[in-house]
Amino acid sequence: MYYTQLRAFHAVAIYGGFSKAATQLRLAQPSISAHVRTLENDFGVLLFNRRKRSVQPTELGEQLLRVTRRLIETEQEAIELLTETQVLKRGFLALAADGPTHAIPLIAHYRQQYPGVKVILKTGNTREVHDWLIDFKADVLVAAQMPKDDRLVQVTLRRDPMVAYVSASHPWSRRKGVSLEEFADTSVVIREKGSTTRHLLEDELTRRNIQPADFFEVDGQEAARAAVAAGLGVGIISKPELGNDPGLVPLRLNDCKIEMEEVIACLKERQHLKIIQSFIDLAKIQTRAARTKPKI
Repeated sequence: MYYTQLRAFHAVAIYGGFSKAATQLRLAQPSISAHVRTLENDFGVLLFNRRKRSVQPTELGEQLLRVTRRLIETEQEAIELLTETQVLKRGFLALAADGPTHAIPLIAHYRQQYPGVKVILKTGNTREVHDWLIDFKADVLVAAQMPKDDRLVQVTLRRDPMVAYVSASHPWSRRKGVSLEEFADTSVVIREKGSTTRHLLEDELTRRNIQPADFFEVDGQEAARAAVAAGLGVGIISKPELGNDPGLVPLRLNDCKIEMEEVIACLKERQHLKIIQSFIDLAKIQTRAARTKPKI
């Protein structure tokens, strides 16, 4: 039987290196290397292209990874079946999100309900978190307007208006709103490629045939906020993500209505796993509660 060796191979392929795999499996790195070497020697194959700082599965390694994914999933299902009454008293959930605004409250509620489950959060833009989910590097994602993908189950959590925002010292800071047409006369702070915020803005500018005077591109929402605060241009963001920073002033978009849809998603083939299902179910409950909460 080669289960131990296959498990070691799977960890190296998923986490991108022998050291990271050893950490995840709580084994010594030489043991991981030996297990993979056993597979390669016994079958006379090469599973990884080894470089100085990284390893990459060969074509055969990629094919084997698809098999070991099913093997690991089957193991997880077996464990859940045997410990069904206790599965949510302990466990591990990897959450990917395109920002902390909507993810953190969900994690807080989940930890209150299931304190024994360890949750980690990794953030990136919409394209990145989608890829992490597909590559089994995340169990669930919370992100904006995911592309249509038949491999995923998606549930809409909320829709929020997009607003422009400027620094408190910007000439527009005393205004309540701004026309998108006015973007043609100013510098615009824009997110990196793969960001839904950027995609929504570019689509609307193209539809309206508007070309801003200048673009200042940054990587990530935090950098965008910092750039706008420093006076490098006007930005665009969903209203909840802006928060209450006194250095930033929101501006209503007077001549258009752009909305950001926030979704929660997982792989269809994994939606039945209790730890994933429990997080999505709780997110649905919290979303319904927020919608029905009386406004003061």
